[in-house]
Amino acid sequence: ILFHGYRSSANRDFSCAVRLYCEQGYNVLLADQRSHGKSEGKLITFGVKERYDAVSWAKFYTESIDPDSKIILGGMSMGATTVLLAAGFDLPENVKGIIADCGFTSPVEIIKKVARQSFHINASVFLPIMNLLCIITGHFGIYGVSTEKSLAASKLPVLFIHGKNDNFVPCEMSERNYKGAAGEKEILLVDGADHGMSYLVDTQDVEMHLRKFLN
Repeated sequence: ILFHGYRSSANRDFSCAVRLYCEQGYNVLLADQRSHGKSEGKLITFGVKERYDAVSWAKFYTESIDPDSKIILGGMSMGATTVLLAAGFDLPENVKGIIADCGFTSPVEIIKKVARQSFHINASVFLPIMNLLCIITGHFGIYGVSTEKSLAASKLPVLFIHGKNDNFVPCEMSERNYKGAAGEKEILLVDGADHGMSYLVDTQDVEMHLRKFLN
């Protein structure tokens, strides 16, 4: 079950990887995240509410389509954060692993990073106001949500992928997630790859790691 990134689509983010998954004998479910594509919703919550959706998708597939299936949750960018955050919840037992490509560690950290890089401002000044607006308008808060915390509470195997030249989500965020993950884990850092470009920059190595992890 694959989850795309912020303001993107599954067709775009997984146009290459889907072929590999099908060749490996997997059925693929491409989920439209809330407020994207055919899914309902008006707000994007940087993984805060989307993590519950990932759990719901896994339960839906198990209960309504194939109760004997073995499920891998995969995500790109915000989608990777979505599935990493979901790892800390009570997922169905047939969820066997997670593939996370260039995910960020928390809404707060990615907002700070983008504000500093794109607008040259210190986001710490307005984050409390932003959090209050999120609570009032969207019934969610951005504080206290962390992939590192979720991974520390999960025993699921995780494959982390990240481009070393990622100028949007720092590569060190995946490195921190890798260090904090309590289950079986592997990380692939791709030389010369920008955000979400690892598969295209080094297809052979990424596919090798994907096949190894799936097997």
